[in-house]
Amino acid sequence: MQETYMKNKIFVFSKAKCPYTIMMKKWFKDRSIEIEEMAIDDAIARELLIRYNLDEIKSPHLIMNNNSIGSYMDLVKQESFVFHLLGLNNSQE
Repeated sequence: MQETYMKNKIFVFSKAKCPYTIMMKKWFKDRSIEIEEMAIDDAIARELLIRYNLDEIKSPHLIMNNNSIGSYMDLVKQESFVFHLLGLNNSQE
């Protein structure tokens, strides 16, 4: 059931006022892509992160379509893979 909920969704696990969270959210907003933001210290968010064996993570952390992408810098490094998961290509940004 949890995997079904996570499929085809984009989750940003964040902390308030984190500059990398702001940059990650802007990355998606600039591309008109909707995300679900969850506070890292929220109990439900912690449960989801534990399912991905992410006991200690840096904020923000991105999970897309059941794939743990990682931090904002990981998003930037894996941009082609992220576009693939979104069913887009880089020229559509």
